[in-house]
Amino acid sequence: NNRSGYSDCYYNYKYRVWKNMNDKILIADDDVRINELLCEDFSQEGYEVISVYDGGMLIEMMEKVNDISLIILDVMM
Repeated sequence: NNRSGYSDCYYNYKYRVWKNMNDKILIADDDVRINELLCEDFSQEGYEVISVYDGGMLIEMMEKVNDISLIILDVMM
């Protein structure tokens, strides 16, 4: 299903939600490799991870999801 060796977390969705736990982490980074690494690591630890790849998507998710526990973002995005 993926086109370049990256997991489905990036290619199959505008954003991907990995549901595992009540605490939600929003990851915003335009570097696909870093975003994927953080997404996979936190989801394996049992967190619900929302992964976005640009500032517009970040704002959209912050407006839609009101119970985010932590936001990790690339300030140079």
